[in-house]
Amino acid sequence: MNRKRAQIIGQVFIYILAIVAFAAILSFGYIAVQKLLTKQCDVKSIKFKTDLESTFTGIFGSYGKVRNNLDFTLPCETKKVCFVDFDYDGEKMCDPDTATPQVCNYLSTYFSHEDAEQNVFLDPPSEIKLKVSPINKSGRIKLLLEGKGTYVQVSEALPQTSPS
Repeated sequence: MNRKRAQIIGQVFIYILAIVAFAAILSFGYIAVQKLLTKQCDVKSIKFKTDLESTFTGIFGSYGKVRNNLDFTLPCETKKVCFVDFDYDGEKMCDPDTATPQVCNYLSTYFSHEDAEQNVFLDPPSEIKLKVSPINKSGRIKLLLEGKGTYVQVSEALPQTSPS
């Protein structure tokens, strides 16, 4: 079988073209997956915000209404959630063991609920402002919410006792 030199060069060109096409498809696929993962975190942040808002709205105007063990799924890589009470002394809230610098900077800027753009903070910070604690270890938090008529008191959920 005699092959001409031009045929061999043509085959090499086809192989190189196939490798370039494969690399392009692989890189575009990688970029698409990365964008999808980023969007997933944004969606989780928005869902967390929506869940908080709807739960708080349901309890807000009902004085004495208590809901225990409310389970919220936290957005990607969130380690802490901080609910800020603007009626409390801001300097006491800026304890370095519990508060993040983001919260302390925010408290020094805003002095009331009406002025503030948000009152729920995540660590690491989220792009989505939450307006509407416990340390997160499992990507979920359990809260006890109590309606006080003009606001909602937030605290850690009480442990559930099994009926005996």
